[in-house]
Amino acid sequence: MNSYHVTWVHYARSLLAAAWLSASDRNAVTRAQAAIDKALATDPKMFGRELSEGLWKIDIAPLGAFYEIDDANTTVTVTDMAFVP
Repeated sequence: MNSYHVTWVHYARSLLAAAWLSASDRNAVTRAQAAIDKALATDPKMFGRELSEGLWKIDIAPLGAFYEIDDANTTVTVTDMAFVP
């Protein structure tokens, strides 16, 4: 299996930065982001769930990331994120 290249669009990176700045536990946000990147690079379909055609979500508390998968180019693009319990 090929690994995927994971990128975060500017909007999602901005939300991630805001989440980190406002978090009471910044280390938890950092760990969650690293775990999301690792899971999506490994197998984005196994670790996430499809919400609608082409839109996926992965939750690793305290973050949730919305993403799209391009199997042909083995890329994952994180398009949005949110806090999750």
